[in-house]
Amino acid sequence: MNDNASGIAGAGAGAEELSARIGYGVNTIERLSERREDAAFVAERAAEPSAVTLLIAGDTPMLRRAGGSITALFPLAEIAGRETMLERAFLGVDGTRPVFATLISGERVEPLKQAGDLGIDLPCRGWCRRPSSASWLRPRRS
Repeated sequence: MNDNASGIAGAGAGAEELSARIGYGVNTIERLSERREDAAFVAERAAEPSAVTLLIAGDTPMLRRAGGSITALFPLAEIAGRETMLERAFLGVDGTRPVFATLISGERVEPLKQAGDLGIDLPCRGWCRRPSSASWLRPRRS
C-alpha cells in the first residue's frame, strides 16, 4: 500500500491514500491465512449460521437478489444444502461473519438464472483462451 500519497508529485498534504481507489485497496476481510490449513477451524467457521460464500458456477460469478438489492454473498448453508460444491475456500472473516468462495458446476448457471439469480457475463476476447500449442513460448529464429 502507498502510505505516503503526499510524497507523489501533484498530491497535496492530506491527499487520499491512492490504493483506496482500487477494488481491493481497502479490504474489511481479516484473511486469517495462518488458520486456512486448520481443517477443524475451517469446518467450525463453515458451520456458523452467519457464514456466507461467493458463488462461482464454472467460470461465471453469480449474484443474488436480496430484497431490493443485489449481492455477491450467498448464505453458505443454503448453497451447501442445494448445490454440489466442487471446491470451497475459506477467504477469512468479515467482522464476525466467515466468508468463503464456492465453485459449482458451470451447468448450474442457467438454472440459477431461471431461479432469479444473476450471472456476471465476463466476455473473453481471445486473451483468456489457451493457445492450441506452446509454439508461442519458443523464441523465433531469424
